[in-house]
Amino acid sequence: MKQQFKRILSVFLIFAMIVSFFPMQIKAADLEEDLPADDSSQEVEAIEPEQDATDSVDVQRGNVAFTTLSGTVVDASGNGMQGVSVVLYNYDENMLLPQCFTDSNGAWSSVEFDVLVGYTYLMSFYKAGYRFSANNFEVIAADGGTTVQTVTSTALNIPGLVCKEGDYTYTISSEKATITKYTGSDTAIILPEKLGGYPVTAIGENAFKDNKTLQTVLCSGAITTLGEHAFSGCVSLTTVTLPNALTVIGLYAFDGCTALESIVLPDSVTTIGYRAFANCTKLSSINIPLNWTTVNIWNGGDIFKGCVKLTSLTVPEGITAIPNYAFEDCNYLQTITLPSTLTSIGESAFSGCIALNNVTVPIGTTSLGESAFKGCTSLTTITLPDGLTVIGLYAFDGCTALESIVLPDSVTTIGYRAFASCTKLSSINIPLSWTTVSIWNGGDIFKGCVKLTSLTVPEGVTALPNYAFEDCNYLKTVILPSTLLTIGESAFSGCSNLRYIAVPYAITSIGDNAFSNCGRLRLLYMPTSRDVDLGSNIFSGCGKLTVECEEYSFVTVYCIKQGISVQFISSNLHNTESLRLSREATYYMANTVGAMSNGYITMNLAYAYKSGVSGITKQTLELYLPDNATLIEKTLRLNGKVLSGYDLENNVLTISLQETSGRLSFNLQPTGDKTLTSYAIMDFTENGTAKREIIGIINENIPILSIFANETTDSAQFTVTGVGPADANIDIYIDSAKAATAHSTKGGSYSASVTLPSASDYTTYTVSAKAQTKDGIAVSAATSILYCSGSPELKAFTMKYSGNTYDVLKLGTAKPAVTFTPGTAFSFDAKFSNAEKIDKVYVCSTRSNVTKRIEAKWNEATQTYQATGLFDPSNPSYIPGTITVQYSQAKTPIQFSGTIDYGAARYVNGASTPIKNVLNGKLHDCIEDLVSTDKQLSCIIKMVDVDAQLDFNILTDIIPSYLDPSNAGQYGYEVMEDDYGAKLYLKVAEYGEDKVRGEIIDFTKDKLTTFLIDGKHISAAENIDSYFSFVEVLGYADKLITWDNNRVSLEDARQAVLASSMGEAEKAAALKRLETASKANNGVVAAMGLSIILPAAGITLPFPCGLILPLLSMQNSSYVESILGEFGFLSASESAGAAFSFRWKIDPSGYVYDVSDNSRLPGVTATAYWIEYTDADSDDSFWDHAPSSTEYGTKWDASDWDEINPLTTDANGAYSWDVPKGWWRVKYEKEGYDTVWSDWMPVPPVQENVNIGMTASTVIEKYALDAVSSSATSTTVTLTNNTASSVSVQYILAAYTADGQMVASSTVASDLQSQKSIKLTVQYSAKDQVSWVSAFVLQAGTLQPLRAVWKKAL
Repeated sequence: MKQQFKRILSVFLIFAMIVSFFPMQIKAADLEEDLPADDSSQEVEAIEPEQDATDSVDVQRGNVAFTTLSGTVVDASGNGMQGVSVVLYNYDENMLLPQCFTDSNGAWSSVEFDVLVGYTYLMSFYKAGYRFSANNFEVIAADGGTTVQTVTSTALNIPGLVCKEGDYTYTISSEKATITKYTGSDTAIILPEKLGGYPVTAIGENAFKDNKTLQTVLCSGAITTLGEHAFSGCVSLTTVTLPNALTVIGLYAFDGCTALESIVLPDSVTTIGYRAFANCTKLSSINIPLNWTTVNIWNGGDIFKGCVKLTSLTVPEGITAIPNYAFEDCNYLQTITLPSTLTSIGESAFSGCIALNNVTVPIGTTSLGESAFKGCTSLTTITLPDGLTVIGLYAFDGCTALESIVLPDSVTTIGYRAFASCTKLSSINIPLSWTTVSIWNGGDIFKGCVKLTSLTVPEGVTALPNYAFEDCNYLKTVILPSTLLTIGESAFSGCSNLRYIAVPYAITSIGDNAFSNCGRLRLLYMPTSRDVDLGSNIFSGCGKLTVECEEYSFVTVYCIKQGISVQFISSNLHNTESLRLSREATYYMANTVGAMSNGYITMNLAYAYKSGVSGITKQTLELYLPDNATLIEKTLRLNGKVLSGYDLENNVLTISLQETSGRLSFNLQPTGDKTLTSYAIMDFTENGTAKREIIGIINENIPILSIFANETTDSAQFTVTGVGPADANIDIYIDSAKAATAHSTKGGSYSASVTLPSASDYTTYTVSAKAQTKDGIAVSAATSILYCSGSPELKAFTMKYSGNTYDVLKLGTAKPAVTFTPGTAFSFDAKFSNAEKIDKVYVCSTRSNVTKRIEAKWNEATQTYQATGLFDPSNPSYIPGTITVQYSQAKTPIQFSGTIDYGAARYVNGASTPIKNVLNGKLHDCIEDLVSTDKQLSCIIKMVDVDAQLDFNILTDIIPSYLDPSNAGQYGYEVMEDDYGAKLYLKVAEYGEDKVRGEIIDFTKDKLTTFLIDGKHISAAENIDSYFSFVEVLGYADKLITWDNNRVSLEDARQAVLASSMGEAEKAAALKRLETASKANNGVVAAMGLSIILPAAGITLPFPCGLILPLLSMQNSSYVESILGEFGFLSASESAGAAFSFRWKIDPSGYVYDVSDNSRLPGVTATAYWIEYTDADSDDSFWDHAPSSTEYGTKWDASDWDEINPLTTDANGAYSWDVPKGWWRVKYEKEGYDTVWSDWMPVPPVQENVNIGMTASTVIEKYALDAVSSSATSTTVTLTNNTASSVSVQYILAAYTADGQMVASSTVASDLQSQKSIKLTVQYSAKDQVSWVSAFVLQAGTLQPLRAVWKKAL
């Protein structure tokens, strides 16, 4: 019993010893089910070595013999198990021996301990998380050593097993220990290398969190990971030594260690977590591990956020990449030195480093990651290396101190919002190699860059990437290079302040939405005539845009189809040798004049291929019909036949064609008064190759009210003409005073003679017309006229065309219908007063806002200017528009002194406040526009009000040498601030009562902007608002400089410089500035601008006589149209006389021909008769039956409709009218031919192809009127026939009412040869109201009139 008790006691002692070594907490609820049964009584046989039977061990004390115990522990697979603790208890001596551990082979031995031979030892095996096949068994130590039987271990597989050893709680995983909690209170600790027999490799989550006493930590060499919050909140921690095996520092690892001043991160570290060192407020020094590649993020990086002492960092040589989020929100970091080995900066690497002010990215770096420097609000300078290729999304987003940056030409990719909200960024270059925008939700690269108002893309750039400048919402001016070929998708989308842009001629493609939502874009200049690949919705959301383009270009076609207003740069045909359609026989035109008379617009189209072109198949005609007009489908005729088999969808008319030439006509009924836009395109295949050519473009105004007058006059009395609402009063005003009232015809034309109230030399007057439509809508139009005594004035003007002569000045409101024949030359003759003052004369045709001209030459014999030829020799099918005569006056030298005389401030017409102060307030609103660009002569402002045009001449790039910000006030400048706080200095000076001049200085740009206002009509300061109702700024110098008031040729300016008294260096500088100012401007420079370009050194420049007084003191000269070359005259020009409109007809009403040989008959008198349609006929019964052939109707009074009746057929036998609603019949007469009448025809529809054959008279009709007697009831006529013809005829004497109705007649049949004298009597009653009688000779049998012999009104 005693022996049994001792055994139990020994087991208890061993268990207590084990527990003292390995205290355990088992978190698994079902642990008991997994533990083995009590093995305390289990005995395991000891394997002893062989020995002689006589051998024995002396167990006497003082004579002790030692031996060893050993064995092996294996796992379930029979493999040796390392790290198992083996505990030996000397049962006989009641003594516990130190523990030993199994090695890597699972072997263990007591060789280091005193094991006594012959003693009994109790053995126990332990390793956390395992149970063993034998435990707590006895073995007797034998002499020579005892090997214990192999013990097998089995893993318990208990999830969440947490162990404790001393002050450390730890967990075991994959034979490695992780410290999960430290419960000690030491100020300095050395972390154990092993716990529970396992090497310590990690410090777990929250292990030392918020330990307030710990100051020093030395980590063991096996630790590879510091977990999340491992030391966070250790506010006393000053020193941490990290092992060289460390690879991961977790999220918040040292967050809030406010006493930590420095730490050395081993180069083995690859990963650092979110806020790992955040708020280490004393941390002032930290190294960067060479192998650091990853930031373990949660809500960003913020690794060093709040480290107020960490103001500088040096990244060591050898590091090739800054990891993502490496220094994000290191918000006290001011400088960082990057190594030459660097190749990339990762995502958000320096994002939020709000104190960082200067960064140099080393050569060799190829990419900046997403948000790399985002929110670095103090960053003023960053140097990027050549070789950089990628700038990531948000890279510099919100860098609000960054003023400029130079992007290397090696950059190929820029990301979404890369420079967004860089509010001080005012200058940036565009890399030559830029091809890609990395997008996320668009481009927005420069969105919110409020100072970035202009951009110049350098020469050499061939493509702008997709989304390149999307939402660059403060950008106003962009200059694109001539090398540009491609504008990418959404490249300028959302540039809401972009006003003007010129697309280079070389462009080949523009992507989807390229300029969409540019709400302030007014003008896009696109001169290319080549085919351009145009994406969808390019101009969507650009409601006020006008595209200036070539008429015959697919850009025009695109704009028309998209509903974009177009203005033609020219209507010249380009690359005509490659065109397959013959321009002599191909055209598309609209007769809009007819809309006034009959409510319809006649459209005519013809096509034919060049001689020699063959293999034409698959012809399809595509016509885009105006959206403000309705197609009258029943009028569609192809080659004179009613057309069927066409498609009409979304305003596009598509017709398949079989013939290689043909003519198409149809009528449109206008439904609105805006510009009529349409195009016609031929798609075809030539020898298997698909091709497409433009037949024609229509871009014609349908005016409600217009007004024309001489631009210059030497007479106080002059004539104004125009078109207005039909049959309405038109009030004419000179300035604001009513001068006359005209009444428009039923065709809408009007004319009035007006007189200037007080004609003053070199004074410009505004002449306006006002009227009301039938709907009561007020409409107005205005023009200006310059009075200059002794100036030339047009006195006579004739046009000869196709055999007819038109005395234009005597036409009045009439607009003759002239049948246009492609290739037929025009001939004009113009007579002027004061002709000796004229330098050059041009006869001009303006259609679709494009002017073409024929130069007139002086004819000494006739004392007139004569012009002959085609308006567009390259396009014989060019149909003239409005015809004007324009001239330039002879040049007289003007001396530019450069002197500025401000004069005294004035009150305008009794206003209580000087106009200067009022202008100050108004101009403040557009200061940003006035100084928006630094380019010389690059900004022209036009201010227009309801009564007058205020011309601004903007001069730039000169600052008075005496002026600086400190003394601006004493020179009369008032200080203002723009929207961004920049100070601007405004000075307004007035001279005379109607002129205002001033200037604005921006010292930040070293720039002076001067302006000149014609304020003649400002009657009181409080009314000035109306004179600033329209302010438009267009900043593209190469185009806009040609719109200045007066122009001088570049060669004239050069010669003036060379002839001046300047030194050679000054001359060279002036010549260079001249070249700059006139580049791409066709050799034209603004005269006002020359006063700045050229120093005041006695330079004399030729300029139009009488138009300019000394510099900056001039009266307002006429604001004239440029009329030479693509951009205009090389000097100012005037329009002589009003604009003249003809009704150009492609398809006339018909033609007259000789039936014997089908030859056309010129000189036939065609007279139109009609039965008018009135409102009383609105039940449509009027149209049910045509009038009888014996009815002749009433001769049409065409003057009411701006037409001529009768008219004479032209050289091609053609004639034409545009007539109002009614039944119509035409009478044709020509000497030597029998008179012919047409059948009755209804209008509408518009009647065409009314082609009439006439027969040469078989009777030489010579009659003598012998006697006439009339009474209230009869008329008698005696005729003598003097012809020898034997044709049987009938003589008729008929009586007619005033409206042309025949009420009575008398007929006598006769043979012309046998009966020479005929007496005719016609009787009628008084109630018949006979107005006139007429005698006819008719050929018997046919009843065709041969001759109206006699007619008399009663």
